[in-house]
Amino acid sequence: MAGPAELFPVKILFWAPYINPGGGLKLIGSLVGALARADGVTSIRLVHPGSVDPSPWFPDRSSGRVEFWPLEDPSVYNRIIGRIAGIPFTTRLRREWMRRNRKPADAGEYLQFQFEEASRGCDIAYNPWPHNHHQFGLLPKGSIPWVVTIQDFLALDFPWDPALSVREYSNLQDVVTHAAHVVLSSQASQDALRRHFPEAQCPTSIIHHAVLPISTRVARAPGPADNRYFLAATNIVPHKNLELLLLAWSRWARAAEFPLVVMGHLTDAIRPLHYPALPANSWIRLVTLQALVSRLGNLIPDRVRLLGYVPEAEASRLMSGATALVMPSLGEGGGSYPVEEALHAGVPVLCSDIPVMREHASRRTAPITWFDPDSVDSLVRALDRFVEDEPALRSATVVAADDPRPSWEEIGNAYAAVLRRTLQDSQASPTSPTR
Repeated sequence: MAGPAELFPVKILFWAPYINPGGGLKLIGSLVGALARADGVTSIRLVHPGSVDPSPWFPDRSSGRVEFWPLEDPSVYNRIIGRIAGIPFTTRLRREWMRRNRKPADAGEYLQFQFEEASRGCDIAYNPWPHNHHQFGLLPKGSIPWVVTIQDFLALDFPWDPALSVREYSNLQDVVTHAAHVVLSSQASQDALRRHFPEAQCPTSIIHHAVLPISTRVARAPGPADNRYFLAATNIVPHKNLELLLLAWSRWARAAEFPLVVMGHLTDAIRPLHYPALPANSWIRLVTLQALVSRLGNLIPDRVRLLGYVPEAEASRLMSGATALVMPSLGEGGGSYPVEEALHAGVPVLCSDIPVMREHASRRTAPITWFDPDSVDSLVRALDRFVEDEPALRSATVVAADDPRPSWEEIGNAYAAVLRRTLQDSQASPTSPTR
């Protein structure tokens, strides 16, 4: 293996025009910072939404190696270049005028133009999140090769919006056709790639990164608490399987003794006759859960407490004080960050028995209480087993909290190695994909 002195320098275009300003930004901050410190990486140009300020996650900008490149939201750009002076039916005329003057005439052209500008002086482009719900700008065309991380195939395996799933399939097909290299976050995701795209010929690698973001602060569990509760950190999308939790806590004999506390986006809106303004797909999903709560009767607040979004400090307090974390998901990409946080805090975990979570747990020594995510009875039995064995399970989980975990530096070096290898292969083969 080549030593640091033998590594040729690599300049990376980190293409992330769509970043969740919460957890997504924290994760990208961890990865970009680690990449910037990796052997052989001389600079990173981070393309990010103009509405998001990434600077808090880069206090030292990794010794000046990270350059920020803010980008206007493409859908906003479409509105900006719309009608002439608000006159109806003039949008096409305006766009034709812009094209004749060599200016981007729609969001797709705008992103293409920005990519061409941002990629100047860069050797390779990397997209960490191709699960773009827009129809433009996923992998702009250019003269440098693309490396892309496919995080998951959840929109295909657990569809809840036909238009979103069709767009996701088109996006991922674009990735496996045109990317020079695809990174998967788990063996389970690589298996899903082969299942959905059996003809894909792109080289692939697996880089596990179900590791807490660098900025995450986790309080260690103080031990059994008087106010006992199970915690679920989730949201309302189908693969999170919130229905299973609601049904289980409606049937479990000890639910009033051990209530379920649910935190996460929109979970506080799951109550009858509450209809916030939401996109159609979220609204349909929300009223489905509301109807279930209504049918189950007196579930809230005696057995289930729905908190909605919780600030990070409060979420950490709830995690460390929980009797256990319950993770009922039907599918994940590379693992579960709430599970990782719970185990890091010494909090026991009850988890759905699915391949990706077995893969995640195989790299830890903590005992996990498994259950079938398609069976309410299986979860109820798991809850009874856990309560019976709780002292031993908690003690073993506390000991396992100090399990060695991959560092972000290791993850950054793994990505840097893939980027260097892909760049070398593209330079050696004129037919390598560059869009």
